[in-house]
Amino acid sequence: MIEKTTTDKLSMMLKRIFTLPQTRTTFREIQSAFMGIANGDKELFTDLLESVLAGQIKPILKDQVDIDAFTQIISQYCIPTRVSKEIHDKGQFISFITSDVLSQPNGVVFSNCIKTVEGQEHRFFTDIESTIQLINHFVGRIHEAGGLEASKEQMDQLSNEIEKLKANINSISVSK
Repeated sequence: MIEKTTTDKLSMMLKRIFTLPQTRTTFREIQSAFMGIANGDKELFTDLLESVLAGQIKPILKDQVDIDAFTQIISQYCIPTRVSKEIHDKGQFISFITSDVLSQPNGVVFSNCIKTVEGQEHRFFTDIESTIQLINHFVGRIHEAGGLEASKEQMDQLSNEIEKLKANINSISVSK
């Protein structure tokens, strides 16, 4: 059984891990901490970590951990552990995009910011022409992906979003 003293050690390890900025290796540090308290028992390790990620103690652990102490670990570290897993799994994926329209003497400029799951921010400017180039580029990639067997299910799931994209493009009015 994992006693309260062992759970307290785990809590201190997690506190140290989460005191530092989260990076793509943070989740591996968490795994290492859990493997340490599981004493190399892979099933116990999996059940402990899955409990924290799920936000509740798995029934199989009821006789293997101090329930009150482990419930405290879950309440403190469930969300940070989920975020660290997301950073590990999808760190360089986009989590947020924003842009501002700026009127300049020579026309409109967009001030863009793309933030990744791991927290990196990429700032850049585009004008209308380069923004259209970006849109055309990505539409071409989506079209290409639509022809691949590996993307069929995801393309089907996103069909409503693709229809909205078409409608938005069609709603752009161009004066002639």
